Parts: sequence; C-alpha cells; structure tokens
Amino acid sequence: GLFTKLGDIGTLKGKVPTGVTAGILRLLRYGSRSQLEALAELAGREEGFDDKALTLEARKRLQRVLEKAHKAGKVTEEEVLDGVLELGVAHMWMHEWNQCSECYKRAKE
Repeated sequence: GLFTKLGDIGTLKGKVPTGVTAGILRLLRYGSRSQLEALAELAGREEGFDDKALTLEARKRLQRVLEKAHKAGKVTEEEVLDGVLELGVAHMWMHEWNQCSECYKRAKE
C-alpha cells in the first residue's frame, strides 16, 4: 500500500533515532516519484490525514521530479500535465488562487 511506498520513516537507523518529521522532510527532499505520490495521497483529504500544507509541498516536489523526468524522456507530457492539475488542486485547497489559476492555465494549453 501507500505506507509501504513511503519506506523507512520514523524508525531507528543504526543507532540514531529519526523522527517522523525528519523522515517526511527527507522524502520531500530526496523522495522518488512513487514515494512523493504516496505521501501526497496520504496527506490529502481522501486518505484521512487532511494536511493541506504537506499535500501542497509534496505536490510541488513531485512536479519538479516529473518535469525533470520529462526532460530526460522518462515520463510523458500527459503525466506532467496530470501533475500540474493535482498541484492546482493542492493550491486551491490552500486558497492560493493565483497559483491555482496558473496551474489550470498551463494544463489547458
């Protein structure tokens, strides 16, 4: 499931304990596409965490990952635009209307 995709967060790594917050921050910085997608889903309304700010940050980082992968020819333009739409929804959820509008305009092009 989604928690499996997140991997090792909030556990002991060797002898150094890491908190969930540190694990989430690590995912936001270094997470793979599947980890970021899982984090965005788990933080969103549908999965129950209902964390607007975390959803937005996960979507922003995921979009950067998708853009980079698209430039390398690893994902399609459709996948990038799907990400843009999801990012727009996250901005809307945070009442950031200008950014939301920019995302929808870009996806419409």
